[in-house]
Amino acid sequence: MYKRQAWVIRTLETMIEPSHLATWDEETIGDSLIVDLLQGRLQQATLLNDRMRAAGWRPQRNFRCAVLLPDSPEKGIANADYLLHLLRRTLPLCRAVRYQNGLVVLLNFAQEGGLEPYDGLLRQLADEYDLFVGISSEFRRLIRLPLYCGTAREAVRLSRRVAPQRRVTYFCDVMPFAMASRIEPEARTAFKQTKYKILADHDRRHGTGLCQTLQAYIQCGCSTVQAAEKLFLHRNTLSHRLDKIVEISGIDLKNGEELTHFLFSCRLAQWDALCRDEKEE
Repeated sequence: MYKRQAWVIRTLETMIEPSHLATWDEETIGDSLIVDLLQGRLQQATLLNDRMRAAGWRPQRNFRCAVLLPDSPEKGIANADYLLHLLRRTLPLCRAVRYQNGLVVLLNFAQEGGLEPYDGLLRQLADEYDLFVGISSEFRRLIRLPLYCGTAREAVRLSRRVAPQRRVTYFCDVMPFAMASRIEPEARTAFKQTKYKILADHDRRHGTGLCQTLQAYIQCGCSTVQAAEKLFLHRNTLSHRLDKIVEISGIDLKNGEELTHFLFSCRLAQWDALCRDEKEE
């Protein structure tokens, strides 16, 4: 009986598989796989692996998700079919599909932290076609694509608020704002560093801009040369300001945790100011 069942199964597979392959090529199977992942219809890793084998897809170990969204959320992307073709042709390891009101591109690469060639191409497309592009952090488990696609979309949403002129945004660049947006407005002050509050209060009373100085110093990797260039200051002037910052706030410029907390406090304050401005409008 079991032998007969096995024979029936093999016969059915032989009958079904050719017509299936005649209708669906590997690229179509791969695209449907991505859409099913995004829509939550594919949630089991074993089934995902089976679908990947059916698509003949052997991806590299690292992924990022990029979303390309139109300038206006109400309209779609003009020339979307052409852009899909261009992305697939230029980035052969990647998958690009239509999804909701934009395009989703699953970037695939071997080397961790690699940006080229996709970074340059996405920036070019964003400028030429008036698109906003959000790019997630790296991940390795493809089953988590919906989560990382969500962060790529949030990168666009936040960038439109904090830096409207920026066309391409990595989620890591706006992550502090994502965290700030999840904190109740009344509670944000409790998350701000005491040393930041001391320095910010001094700036308000004296108009010194020391918080901006320290923020630039941290963003430049604690390099006085780069920070001085960014702030258009002489290095001696910057050094004097840093000494003043330490004197007023007591912050340790060699303590990475203190500097990280200070920078996050700056982002919280920036988010507060943005929310106030939008409320006034």
